[in-house]
Amino acid sequence: MKKILAFLVLLIVIPSLLWAGLEDRASLIQLTKDPNNYILGPELSANPAGDPLSGWWRLFGRANNLYFEDDTGTVTALLPAGSTAYDDIGDPDGNGAIDFTDYYSTWDFGDTDHDMFTIWFTGAFGDYSGMVLEQKTGNPTNGTLLELKLADTDPDFLSMAAGGVEKVNVASDGSITLSAGDITLTSGNLSVGGIWSVDSIAAATATQTLTLDGNSTGGVSIGVTSTGNITLGDDVVVSDGYNVTVGEGSVVIDNDSTTETALTITSDATASGGVADITSAVTTGNSITVTADDMTSGTMLLLDSTVDGLTSGKYVRCYDGAADDFTIGKYGAAVIAGNASTDVLTITAGDVQITAGDIDLDNGNLMIDTIQDLGHNISRNYAGAGTHPALTVAEQNTSSTSYALSVSNAGTGNAGGVSIAHCGDNAALNLSADAARTGDVINIVMADQLAEKAINITGAATSATDEGIIDVHPTGNMAGALLRLDYDTGTPAAIDGYIIEIDDDSGAQAGKYAVEINSENNEALYVSKGASKFAEVSNFVGGVDVDEDVDIDFDASDEEVNITNSAEYGADGAQVTIYNSDADVTANAYLLRLRYVDDGQTNADFIICEDNDGDDMLAINALGDIVMGGATGTGGKLVSSFEDLTATSDGVAASIVVVTSFVTTNGDGDEDAITLADGTKGQIKIFVSTVEGAGGDSYKITPAHMNGGTKITFDGVVGDGCTFQFDGTSWNVISNNGGTIS
Repeated sequence: MKKILAFLVLLIVIPSLLWAGLEDRASLIQLTKDPNNYILGPELSANPAGDPLSGWWRLFGRANNLYFEDDTGTVTALLPAGSTAYDDIGDPDGNGAIDFTDYYSTWDFGDTDHDMFTIWFTGAFGDYSGMVLEQKTGNPTNGTLLELKLADTDPDFLSMAAGGVEKVNVASDGSITLSAGDITLTSGNLSVGGIWSVDSIAAATATQTLTLDGNSTGGVSIGVTSTGNITLGDDVVVSDGYNVTVGEGSVVIDNDSTTETALTITSDATASGGVADITSAVTTGNSITVTADDMTSGTMLLLDSTVDGLTSGKYVRCYDGAADDFTIGKYGAAVIAGNASTDVLTITAGDVQITAGDIDLDNGNLMIDTIQDLGHNISRNYAGAGTHPALTVAEQNTSSTSYALSVSNAGTGNAGGVSIAHCGDNAALNLSADAARTGDVINIVMADQLAEKAINITGAATSATDEGIIDVHPTGNMAGALLRLDYDTGTPAAIDGYIIEIDDDSGAQAGKYAVEINSENNEALYVSKGASKFAEVSNFVGGVDVDEDVDIDFDASDEEVNITNSAEYGADGAQVTIYNSDADVTANAYLLRLRYVDDGQTNADFIICEDNDGDDMLAINALGDIVMGGATGTGGKLVSSFEDLTATSDGVAASIVVVTSFVTTNGDGDEDAITLADGTKGQIKIFVSTVEGAGGDSYKITPAHMNGGTKITFDGVVGDGCTFQFDGTSWNVISNNGGTIS
């Protein structure tokens, strides 16, 4: 290349020394003058013979080319045919430029074990570039200044190294790896469509804030796909309307300052949005954990809002997706929704201290349940006379039918129910009915008292005149008894006085009685039912009016009761009249009952009715045979009795004092129930289905005791029925029409 340049210089210099148009008369080479200015010579058909003189060279043209021959005879084609081999291009000796104009160039490298194209920069250049790709003129509408393409996925797009160490690598999948150094943006934006993995990111200058900005529809996501942490330095600013999303892992704020706040969140959200929104898929772990092991007098969680600003809002709100479970509002007002039959607030140790205010239960129970030997205490130490009780239990609803206070002690040993220690002069227990009422003021429901007393009053007593240890002194118009003792069921003790026993062991007091009844305007003593027994002589000054039994015990065979009357009876008069004025007698009772202890005595007749001549008109002997005017009857009832009975689902009792019960079902379409108490030996009881209230009605008869089963069931078909007979201990079905015994 240098030879070509030297030759061209020679061509420029020589013509300036020669005359224009000078011709060498001994050769065919011509030097023309202006305006052509060129060298004209013949084209040889072969190289010249012989070598040039020593120290000389020669140029000649042959086969459309220009050749240079040195003094050794070496011939070099200065303009070889076709393209010049790239390795034949010589080194330049000055600045130059290649103008491709409308042409383009393609370089094709087929080598496989070398770097294909290498540009070395060996100069100590300053603030210059080793290579510049510049779109300088023109007006492109699209295109790319530098485009790297790969046909395969194995090689990388770009590798940048310094000191023999790779610093930047762009892989075939587009991943950019920086092994050292920083990416600094002094202006503009960095847009990453895929995943951008960096070890550190910082603002370009110390006075700038690092801003990560998403697009119009998305945010900025910083994630860790394998291991390691994401560390944020000083201030991190997220623009309005955008989010910071941590895909995996945790956000760790490591603040070494002892005076600065580790995390400050400021939000302008008002009606919607919020300062912090945490969505967690945690199942067994903690969504939020605050650990402050070194805290002594600080606050682990401070929720601060002005009292005037917080009206209907909440400091804390726990929401289960459908309703609030727990909230803390203004003035610390806490609301726990709770769940029925579960504990919503559990304190395993310590106390609940209320220095002011009340415990107000609108619904639910105040349940104190302990297994320790503790006494629950309601104590008041008011320095003054006081106008309020220490404890008030009030049922405010007038429709209530339950108790305002119930005390239950399940202890079976020496456990008490209620203990009242009283030091004042007023009543230790004051019961007051605030309104006209029909219920009891004191109601004692007895269990098996195990030889103990339901009410026990002991101690020294010095009551005044006209006062009693128990003083009952009402002033209203009473419809009931002032003192009523009612022994309904059970078997009383085999002692006298099992309802009222007055045991007077006091000193003798002449002319005085243990019991005094002073009834100013009414009868003093009335025995409506039951025998009255006087073991000692009783003195009845005003006569005896007996409305119930008169029990006369004879202990000799010659004692009789003779009632004689010499006066003539008036109309409907009788010497002895037994009269019961009850219009609806339902109990198994008798106006006259005659009973022998010896059932086998055939001569012990019950009744004999004789005329004036001594003839037997009517007799009932020991076998129950009725003899009327000498004719023997069949015994038992002379006329059959009956009842109309409607069976119900709740059950109804059949009468055992009538022979026949005619049954009507109540029409509710289910099974009704009839109960039958035990009867007397030999008694006959008949049931007949007479009316079926509705289709599907049925009823069962369940005797108290029954042989062959426990009940008999009928479908309600009219005409069905059965007959029972009592054997002394159980009922027996002696006939059955349509019933099922089970």
